[in-house]
Amino acid sequence: MTSEATAASRLAALRTVMKKHNVQAYIIPSEDAHQSEYIADIDGRRGFISGFTGSAGLAVVTETKAALWTDGRYFLQASKQLKGEWTLMKAGLPEVDTKEEWLVKVLPKNSRIGLDPKLFTIAAAKLLVDAVKKDGHVLHPITDNLVDAIWEDQPKRPINPVDAYPVKYAGKESADKIKTVREQIAKKNAWGFVVTALDEIAWLFNLRGSDIIYNPVFFAYALVTKDQAILYVDESKVSDEVRSHLGKTVTIRTYDAIFVDLAKLGEEKKSEKLWLDSRCSLALQIALGGEERVLESRSPVQTAKAIKNDTELEGFRQSHIRDAAALCDYFAWLEKEIVEKGTKLTECEAADKLESLRTAQKDFVGLSFDTISSTGPNGAIIHYKPEPTTCATIKIDQLYLCDSGAQYKDGTTDVTRTISLNGKPSDHERDAFTRVLKGHIQIDLAVFPRGTTGYILDVLARTSLWQAGLDFRHGTGHGVGSFLNVHEGPHGIGTRIGFNDTPLEAGMSVTNEPGYYEDGNFGIRIENVLLIKEVKTKHNFGDRGYLGFEYVTLVPMQACLIDVELLVPAEREWLNNYHKKCWEKITQDRSLRSDNVDDRPGAPLSPRRGRSPAIKGEFGEGVDVPGPAGGRYPSRSPSRDRRQHSSRSRSRSPAPRHSSGPMRRGGPRSDLPEPEPSNVLGVFGLSLWTTEEDLERLFGEHGAIQNISIIYDRSFDNDGRLTKKSRGFGFITFDSIAGATSARKALNGANLHERDMRVDYSMTRRPHSPTPGKYMGREPRETRRGGQGGYGYRDGGNNYGGGGGGGRGYGGYNDRDSYSRREDHHRNRSPSPYRSRGRRSPSPRRRSRSPEPRGRY
Repeated sequence: MTSEATAASRLAALRTVMKKHNVQAYIIPSEDAHQSEYIADIDGRRGFISGFTGSAGLAVVTETKAALWTDGRYFLQASKQLKGEWTLMKAGLPEVDTKEEWLVKVLPKNSRIGLDPKLFTIAAAKLLVDAVKKDGHVLHPITDNLVDAIWEDQPKRPINPVDAYPVKYAGKESADKIKTVREQIAKKNAWGFVVTALDEIAWLFNLRGSDIIYNPVFFAYALVTKDQAILYVDESKVSDEVRSHLGKTVTIRTYDAIFVDLAKLGEEKKSEKLWLDSRCSLALQIALGGEERVLESRSPVQTAKAIKNDTELEGFRQSHIRDAAALCDYFAWLEKEIVEKGTKLTECEAADKLESLRTAQKDFVGLSFDTISSTGPNGAIIHYKPEPTTCATIKIDQLYLCDSGAQYKDGTTDVTRTISLNGKPSDHERDAFTRVLKGHIQIDLAVFPRGTTGYILDVLARTSLWQAGLDFRHGTGHGVGSFLNVHEGPHGIGTRIGFNDTPLEAGMSVTNEPGYYEDGNFGIRIENVLLIKEVKTKHNFGDRGYLGFEYVTLVPMQACLIDVELLVPAEREWLNNYHKKCWEKITQDRSLRSDNVDDRPGAPLSPRRGRSPAIKGEFGEGVDVPGPAGGRYPSRSPSRDRRQHSSRSRSRSPAPRHSSGPMRRGGPRSDLPEPEPSNVLGVFGLSLWTTEEDLERLFGEHGAIQNISIIYDRSFDNDGRLTKKSRGFGFITFDSIAGATSARKALNGANLHERDMRVDYSMTRRPHSPTPGKYMGREPRETRRGGQGGYGYRDGGNNYGGGGGGGRGYGGYNDRDSYSRREDHHRNRSPSPYRSRGRRSPSPRRRSRSPEPRGRY
């Protein structure tokens, strides 16, 4: 962090240079000559002069004052980093002046305002000229950057090699993309188009680089005319392979030659205009000969790049599955280290671990931005960046916010999750989290006509927060590149009026990331990447066609942070379906799984009781919820399936002791005789998550099995909610009495999916409706910590997710079958034969499906 003395000396040096150039103010933007959000070290001029390291901001230095403007994401960070005479200007707040208004107020009349024309856009220059000219102020472009003049140890410009990007990832040949741009040039009646944005150049020529951290781009300009395509790049970066990839139709010239060529071509084509994007630098317009030779309009490459082709869309889906696997490993590891071992981990150490897990994934290239690993009050700094020397130690009793992403060859990811490690969030934290989640779900569920903008949809993300008098100071969503910049335009979802200029279109990607931040306490954000798709609706008013979203991020939410009472049925159903898809996708490929996570015993679908509800699911016995929704993060260790039912790893409770007194509630009766040995076992007190396959794996160790069936008995309270009395009853037919006897002896009292099974001979020797009696399992105990356990059920296709106070339920389970609702009892009988020899396939009408994820991520 810059000291106050250093900040003062740098300002003094800059003012000395300003005086030499006879300017009374100098503007230092964050961006480079290509208007990049993320910049190379050489272009970190605003950070050098101000000490503020956030990615967005603009500094203005006058002879006596220094001010920095930034948006709501960085208010807290900037207030901590600005030293000395620097003034923080909180852009966007009604009482805060814009830089133009401020300059008019503080400068004497007829002042000269200096700037580097390569760093200032055409549009920004126009706005500034119009705003200050009434007081006689003028803009004075200075070719040599004044900050560079005082920056003694300024880094050098990177010259990393450029790589060809195969069409198997790009989905479209570069020649076809250039052809499309030329068609747009012809429609505009221009003689050519200059491409200045680095991600647009990389996309257009199917090239990638590494000149800017987190962004696979390289420094270059491009000029496309009706008969030429020129790439302006340091030729030392271009290998023979890249030249072959570009072919003879693309000419390569040195990086700075663009200014010389435009000056020459501008004179040759005085009667025609060159198409420039409004984000193009003022320096290019000056080189061309002035604004009368410019046709200013949005880049055709930006729009084409934003609409992904089928190959790119599939790349998004696949890269997000791998990324989710890494994140699930990460949260499992984090829980084990902090909650179980009591390890003291800093925010940076945790972020480094997450990066190492991503590195192991296929086609990983690097991170897509600095990981925001933030505990407690640091989470309220929206774009917080932990530094090794100053970052905090992650505290078990604080909310932990992790916003991270990666670059894969087939896609770019960006995901945020907020968790409570000790599973004891305050009521206020739960309320805020749930309202953020509601906004997130409402965006995801939105169906809207073509032509709708993200500016219009933004209200969906904020309505629930507004109802509680809460809000957040950042956009709800931004576009995401395909192995390109994590922030991509021109579209987005937010309150900025600029988002109303670009309708959302099928094929675009956009994030969904509402949040809430309380300075000094905590931050909450939930972020998924969405793809925009066509949606078939019952009607088609105005023949406009309708669009909706497809989420590709597959990292479960945490249940202990959810107040289920705030969720409407459609939101609960969405949450259940989301967790089901997370489980199915993350566990479908063993190559995604890591050996370095979860060496603890237990069934992979079993949310164990533990200290961290998000990860272990402390929702009380007898209450079923999906794991990531309140259970452990599912391990992806290849050895887990082999050990989950071994004698060493099986968690067993003592066999039930029979009371000599009257029958206890849910307990065994002592006045009934022992049943005769039988080859049919009854298994009582099962979780609603237990399947025939689960029982076959356990009981099959003791002998050949002829048949297994389970009856699910669901009990509801007066409000139609599933109670802890709900359970499953299994019936297992062995080939021999010896096999049944062995299983009864070994497995009676064993724990499966958070339930202690009761195993005994079945007197009827056939599946039947269970009735209370000696052979029923014990009634589930009350939740251990006095809170309300979470649970959920599906009623006529509507899922009702759980969540609950101290019991810390998470999400809601999505039971596998519909059921018949009766006034006094609810039961679904669904025997599914599952034979060990000559096994029949499950009935197509009643196929057992894997439950939603309940273990660790």
